[in-house]
Amino acid sequence: EESRLFFYVSRIVVKGCLPLTTFEHHGFCTQIIFKDMPITNNTHDKHDSLQRFCTIPCIEYWRSQLHSSNIKNLKTKSARQGGTRKCYTYGLFGFHKWLLGKRFEYTSSTQVDNNTSHMRKKTVTLEGIDHFLNLYQYNVVKKIDFVIFIKKYLIHLQATKNAPTVDNAMFAIKSFFRENDLEIDFRFNNSKRHKDLTTENTMTLDDLQKILSTQGIQSIEKAVFMCKFHRGLDSATLADRFNFEAWPQLVSYFGTDDSDTWDVSMCPVPIKLVRVKTNYLHTGFLDTDAIVALQEYLKKRAVTNTESDIRARRHIVRGSKTSMYPRKRPLVGEALFLDTTGNPISINWIGRRFGKLRKRSGVDKEYPSHEMRDLLKSTLIDSGCRLDVADHVIGHAPKDSYEKQVLLYPENVRAEFAKASDRINVLGLAEPPKAKRHEHMQHDKELVQVDASLLDDLIRTNRRLGEILLQIRTNGADTLLHKHTS
Repeated sequence: EESRLFFYVSRIVVKGCLPLTTFEHHGFCTQIIFKDMPITNNTHDKHDSLQRFCTIPCIEYWRSQLHSSNIKNLKTKSARQGGTRKCYTYGLFGFHKWLLGKRFEYTSSTQVDNNTSHMRKKTVTLEGIDHFLNLYQYNVVKKIDFVIFIKKYLIHLQATKNAPTVDNAMFAIKSFFRENDLEIDFRFNNSKRHKDLTTENTMTLDDLQKILSTQGIQSIEKAVFMCKFHRGLDSATLADRFNFEAWPQLVSYFGTDDSDTWDVSMCPVPIKLVRVKTNYLHTGFLDTDAIVALQEYLKKRAVTNTESDIRARRHIVRGSKTSMYPRKRPLVGEALFLDTTGNPISINWIGRRFGKLRKRSGVDKEYPSHEMRDLLKSTLIDSGCRLDVADHVIGHAPKDSYEKQVLLYPENVRAEFAKASDRINVLGLAEPPKAKRHEHMQHDKELVQVDASLLDDLIRTNRRLGEILLQIRTNGADTLLHKHTS
């Protein structure tokens, strides 16, 4: 009895509710001694880890309705656990931790009788997101109280986090209420305090050219980001789909797996992929700069090309660094872009490398590589490409279900994309083939000869006109006219 009583009372005391050292029970007194036992507030201990947070019933119900990762080819655990569910869970967990222990004042209604209710202000200490949801569900009279409190958190987040993080938190909170069958709609101007959403930090073609012309840029970096730009890819689709599915399509289109013999005059090259985020199947293109960058990368990728290398990767020692490269020609299902350890590049690899290149290039604008998608779409539209095609090639599904031009007339998509070829090939890596270059030079010589002949005719005509004008001034127009008629 005493041991059970000690356990019960100790729990109460530790929670800070009963600071006693003597407890009377059933007519006898029990002396309880607490030694080095801290008194803590259970409000801050409740669901203080992400794992325990995910076990809250309303959180479990909400997460069960969110999309998990659509990653297909990447084998890493972190990649497969991504998606909307992961992003929103982290966003909402931050809000949950901020709520713990916060004092919240809201308007509540108390029913006095059948026809009368009394409204009054209540103040509570919040115990987390589930407590906040219950108050909204059963006691809310003025939704504005809850909206203002949520916006206070978003403003607090703006002070230390970037704009995408704040947006993710806002969307996660809205989703949490909506999927728990409670709507809480509000607007929040996230661009007010962030420079990275202003036009001053929008990527331009000159910026991209400067970034991809940085001194010391590796061939893999140039190839990855030229493909990302031309194909209009987000990082997840590039790492998980393009990296594994583009090579067979390139081989099929050019008719050979020997990249050195690829004819760049056949560009743009169509590449069909499913976008990871939306599961939308669409076709985009690689133009000449991307293909030439790929050719240069594949030469570096192929350190050896022996029969033994076809079956196994080899460690090649270069100075103090050890790099692992496979054969030049990837097999079907094998990654095209590999890091220095021989593994497929990851989503994080893409983000880190682009950030380093941007800083090294001297471009002082802070934007992610995702800006390339916006730049491609804007350039296509400004070059006369149809809006539906510009949306399609970057993986945006049609907004109108009746817009099916891309599906019905796919042969026109490539021609529309090619309207921007001169502008999106920012590096000018491709040179015309020798035969075509000779034709261009011969054509230029003929033009020069024609121009010289026309110039001689013009000089003779001008000289004759000068003689006629001089005669008119000397003898008069009537004398000159009589002379020519006679």
